[in-house]
Amino acid sequence: MAMVPLGEGGYGEVWHLPDKEPQMVMKKVRQTNDTDSYLRYLKELKTLKDLIHENVVRYYDAPSTLNYPGINPDDLLLFMEYCEHLSLRHVIKDINLVYSMATIAQWSTEMFSALEYLKSMNIVHQDVKPANLFVHGPDYVLKLGDFGIVRDRNTIEKYRRGTPGYMPPKIEYDETQGGEDAYKYDIYGAGWVVLDIVNRRPGNRDIEEMFKDHRHLATLKRLVIGCTNEEVANRLSVEDALAHCKTMTKVSRHICECFLLPWFIAARQDGTGTFWENVTNRKLDNAFEENISSPVEAILNEGESGETGDRTDRAE
Repeated sequence: MAMVPLGEGGYGEVWHLPDKEPQMVMKKVRQTNDTDSYLRYLKELKTLKDLIHENVVRYYDAPSTLNYPGINPDDLLLFMEYCEHLSLRHVIKDINLVYSMATIAQWSTEMFSALEYLKSMNIVHQDVKPANLFVHGPDYVLKLGDFGIVRDRNTIEKYRRGTPGYMPPKIEYDETQGGEDAYKYDIYGAGWVVLDIVNRRPGNRDIEEMFKDHRHLATLKRLVIGCTNEEVANRLSVEDALAHCKTMTKVSRHICECFLLPWFIAARQDGTGTFWENVTNRKLDNAFEENISSPVEAILNEGESGETGDRTDRAE
């Protein structure tokens, strides 16, 4: 049976299993001698298998046949949905891949939709970053995955984890807020992911420089600033973030219609598909002095009147 190596690290080894239907990813997790940790992991794995959402990577039961070299029956194995375009980090660093503002709106919406679903399941991911988001299918659908050990909202103070740069600098958990502060842990990382998608250089945190002189990106700027606010009380909720995404989507659709461009596509430059050419992006700089100015302004004003969150963090 075929095993295609995808990576190896402190967590263990990962392979693609192309002969399975559906295709899967198999992760062999390095085990410890801590029995309690092992039992807790098995229990939380069951929780992961119960997660079913279009923007969350599926976890599967072990296949009935598993005859692979180096794999033993007592190994701790995870089986997950295979996403053909690999991680978002891989996608945004691929110089042969071109995507548009419409794609940014789509991916942002899908990421926050996944977080909204996790909130409904009382789960905090605690490590939202491009490497843990995956892109799948002809429509380049974004899916949140690589959960590690799942946490409910009551345990994040005890089990603080994450990746520097995407992990909030402090945790302020207030039970009187109904656990809302706990869910905002993931919002912080998600905000930086949005910026990474825009500038395609993970780690660049210069928000003002990125959005300077681009009125059509005002809602996107507010989204990033609102999500990455270090004060938990002023950070956007997932519902607020999705409201911003809705406005971004309206603006993107209108721009696409004006320039007769495809709404959502991220395709290779070799001609297999359609995409926003760089010259089109330059057109956007002057777009608000041409025929799309008034309609886009109306959409932005409509979004501003309906969005919630801390107004002090918003673009002028």
